[in-house]
Amino acid sequence: MEEESRFRSWFSAEAVVLGWVRPVTFTEALMSWRELVKQCAAGYGFGIYEYDNDLGIRDLLQVVFGDAEGDAAEVDGARKSIAGIDQTFREALAPGLQIGTDTEPWWRRGVPRVAGSELAEDLAERYGVRVEVSP
Repeated sequence: MEEESRFRSWFSAEAVVLGWVRPVTFTEALMSWRELVKQCAAGYGFGIYEYDNDLGIRDLLQVVFGDAEGDAAEVDGARKSIAGIDQTFREALAPGLQIGTDTEPWWRRGVPRVAGSELAEDLAERYGVRVEVSP
């Protein structure tokens, strides 16, 4: 079995420091972010509380843009992987609509262009924001 890289060990340790209850690998976090972005592009099917919770995976991935430890090429590759998924997420957001404050990261302020009925209702009730409802 291949030894875990310094970057991947560092990432898992950072997840614990940041309060993640179970160990999270970089690969798991990246896959979770990619899956959430897919769900948002198709019309996120849960409510605002689940959506807010699910965005926590992107919060965790943000540590890679700080003082990440490990091989520079691996860290750079990780950052590029995140940035690629981020771009897809930006494309799934409703242009010009934001929630929250400017102190929050961009992914927490954006609103999916299409949402399931529960999230669409929550966004309308809580923030006065209207989005397209997925079929």
